[in-house]
Amino acid sequence: DEKDMIQSRKIVYPANITFVKDSPPLQEVLISLPEERRQNLLTRCLEKNPNITLEDIDWWTYCPNSRINYNWQAEFRAWHIWRNPA
Repeated sequence: DEKDMIQSRKIVYPANITFVKDSPPLQEVLISLPEERRQNLLTRCLEKNPNITLEDIDWWTYCPNSRINYNWQAEFRAWHIWRNPA
């Protein structure tokens, strides 16, 4: 909560700390993708999992050469951490 964030900022001062709200659950993210991106993902996942549906995709799904969770980790590092203004 806000009180904990204020306390944490005091502890790490003069360093800058930012609290980032975690992303929505994977299924919500997939549903919110534009249709073209959703279809591209599904097409890639079908290469490795011929009977998969969008609802079947989870963090451990291989699409096609690595698991979804590895791709999300890379996105997180590239976007959320490296754009830090500190």
